[in-house]
Amino acid sequence: MAYQPEIKEQMDMRLLPWLGVTSREMFGSVCYLYQDLMFAFISGESLMTKLPSDQKKEAMEHHGATEFLMSEGRPFGQWIQFPLADPSRVDTVMSWVEKGYSYVKILSSAKRKNGRRSRPKDKEPLPD
Repeated sequence: MAYQPEIKEQMDMRLLPWLGVTSREMFGSVCYLYQDLMFAFISGESLMTKLPSDQKKEAMEHHGATEFLMSEGRPFGQWIQFPLADPSRVDTVMSWVEKGYSYVKILSSAKRKNGRRSRPKDKEPLPD
């Protein structure tokens, strides 16, 4: 599903200056990553972000988020979605995107401590 270019501009302006953040277009969406781990993406008129269970529950109960569902109607892990009908709504969800970014930074740090490394794109696969 396509995204609104105006929402992408707003998100890029806010997120790309953050440490370690890049964006990538995938499957008709724009994804925001911290060290190759996705923490948010926009698709259609929604913004999705990844949150730990307690924050996910709070966002859904009190802040207008819904569970992000796969095409089969199944929940997709720790992902939630916020409606973004127009670019002026971006500010209303930025605190949740920041929480998603912080959460993925923690996950990335834990991955490195456990000996897992992400492979640079121009290098050979890591040995098992």
